[in-house]
Amino acid sequence: MKRFLNPLIGALVGTCIAWLVIPRVETLIHLSIPVGRWFEVDSVAVADARTGESNRVVLKRAINRPFSATWTVTLMRLTRDGFAHFCSRHGQNDYRPEAVLPPYTDIDWWMNVPANPTCGRLPPGRYVLNIVWRVSVPGLQGKEVRVQSNDFEVLP
Repeated sequence: MKRFLNPLIGALVGTCIAWLVIPRVETLIHLSIPVGRWFEVDSVAVADARTGESNRVVLKRAINRPFSATWTVTLMRLTRDGFAHFCSRHGQNDYRPEAVLPPYTDIDWWMNVPANPTCGRLPPGRYVLNIVWRVSVPGLQGKEVRVQSNDFEVLP
């Protein structure tokens, strides 16, 4: 009986160790794969503009492999206490290496003005634009790419 018990205990202990180790190995593999394999953002630059105009936005990005992502674009306005949420927009897209942005984008395009009821033409002030993409690749959840623009102004 003892002869059969030792292999059984060994198999149970081995299975328990595998259940403890394999998820950690998968987590390490997940953490070690950079999101840049799919998507890289170099910069986002926003030009100053006058009231009634829409600030030009230039985003430098590279789509290296197909993926889908949810994204949030947040416009922050300078207050006495620092930059505070002014308006935001979010959505989801399928990204492909051959995809390009329109030749000209501005704040209205990024914030979907006038269709976005929370964000219209900007009043005079200092702003910053933040964008986050939550990249979704099978087996590799939780990868994010974040970028913040320069401070920019809407002049009277």
